[in-house]
Amino acid sequence: RIAYAILRDPAEAEDVVQETYVRGYAKLDSLADPAAVGGWFARIAANEALDRYRRRRRHPTVSLSVGRPSAEAAMPADLSLASSAPDPERSAASRELRPLLEAAIDALPDSFRTVFVLRAVERMSVADTADCLGIGRATVKTRFFRARRLLRRALADHVGGAWVEA
Repeated sequence: RIAYAILRDPAEAEDVVQETYVRGYAKLDSLADPAAVGGWFARIAANEALDRYRRRRRHPTVSLSVGRPSAEAAMPADLSLASSAPDPERSAASRELRPLLEAAIDALPDSFRTVFVLRAVERMSVADTADCLGIGRATVKTRFFRARRLLRRALADHVGGAWVEA
C-alpha cells in the first residue's frame, strides 16, 4: 500500500515490495529491535518507492498500462467506512463511497497522499512517518491535516449531506 500510494503503478509497486524483502532480509541481522520489523520494512519500502518516483520524474517514460487496479487492490481492507455490524444499509453506503474515497485519495497532491497513506492507512506514528519520508514532524502533522481537509471537501462535493451522516 505504501509503494502504491507513492508510485500509483501496481506493477512498479510490486517490484518495490520484492526489492524491499530482498534488502530487508539481507540486512535483517542489523535490526536492533526485532519488534520493530514492520516499521523497518515500511521505511525500506517507502524509501525505495520514493527513489523510483524521483528517478521516474527525472527520466519520464511512456506508460503502456491500460487500466487502474481494481478497487479491492487499490484500497486496503482496513480502511472501511462501515462499522463491524452487518448492517445492509451501511454496507451499501460503504460500497458506494469506496470508489469516491479512492478517487479523492488518488487526487491528493503527492506529498499529502504519501503522508495520508502512511498515517491513516498504515497507522504509522508521526515520528515514524517523519523518519520514513525524511521530513519534520510538524510537516507530517500539517500535511496530514491538509490531506484530511482536502478529502472531506472532495467527498462533500460528491455526496453532500449524505457524507455527514456516513
